[in-house]
Amino acid sequence: MVVGLGQIGMGFDLSLNAAEYIYTHARAFSHHQDFDLTCGVDPSAEQRNVFSERFGRPAYPTIEEALSFHSPDVVGIATPTSDHASAISKVLKTYKPKAIICEKPIATTVQEARTLIQMCSEANVDLYVNYIRRSAPGVIEVKRMIESLEIAPPIRGVIWYSKGFIHNGSHFFNLAEFWLGEFKEAILINRGRDFGDFDAEPEIKAVFSKGEITFIPVCEEHFSFYTVELISSSGRLYWGQENLSWQEAVGDPILKSYKILSHSAKQIPSGLEHYQWHVADQLSRAMSGEKTSICTGKQAFETLSTMSEILEMRNP
Repeated sequence: MVVGLGQIGMGFDLSLNAAEYIYTHARAFSHHQDFDLTCGVDPSAEQRNVFSERFGRPAYPTIEEALSFHSPDVVGIATPTSDHASAISKVLKTYKPKAIICEKPIATTVQEARTLIQMCSEANVDLYVNYIRRSAPGVIEVKRMIESLEIAPPIRGVIWYSKGFIHNGSHFFNLAEFWLGEFKEAILINRGRDFGDFDAEPEIKAVFSKGEITFIPVCEEHFSFYTVELISSSGRLYWGQENLSWQEAVGDPILKSYKILSHSAKQIPSGLEHYQWHVADQLSRAMSGEKTSICTGKQAFETLSTMSEILEMRNP
């Protein structure tokens, strides 16, 4: 069941070829072999009609009404962040699914996130958060390269982000935690501007157990922009708007005592064109007790808690 039929719930890929792009919960659950899309929920009659016409499944104005007709194993919460607590509370008061997958960030405040995790734990419902990148095959491959020392320490990186440190920057902070391990400390470089009601756009250097990343904001009103660059003793990883690539450090063919980056970059297929399908796939693995990279509620809580502490550094 998908709650919230906006962009990530249903809209992003409505006009795109399903064989090439899977960007939404509705399309992912309708295409993955381990799931069956049951129904949708949205207060907008127009959105409900689009959902029913496109997916051949019913849609309801409220969670309570939907759960009076259906008993889904998984509930996807694709509402705005400020509505996550209300939506999850309504689900758990009515029904106990096996799992809930919630949009990122998990909540607007650390206390609210803690409450959501406690609610799901007490109901014996597994909670996951939709940090899409850590389910992507390319990201999992990079983690393997770091763990096998193909991407060897020391590792330093730069991540450009737009649309708020927590709102969208958390995608990349969570990614850095996935790749580089436990967060150690942060240094505030520039306090940046406020963004929305509970967010901001600081420039910071974050130190993790396997390396350090500088996060630099870009103004979303100019254009959306997200890039990742890791510099290692063994080479350079670069993830632009589309391509994920690795350049190995090799001997200079002319100046024999020097090393340079290989002129030919190894392309690593990211899998982001089907990103929501890969999340569904990792969710299926988690529900089957297999090893998985999907972000748990507790991991998302750690991400939010750490990032909230960093934002507090702006106002000593």
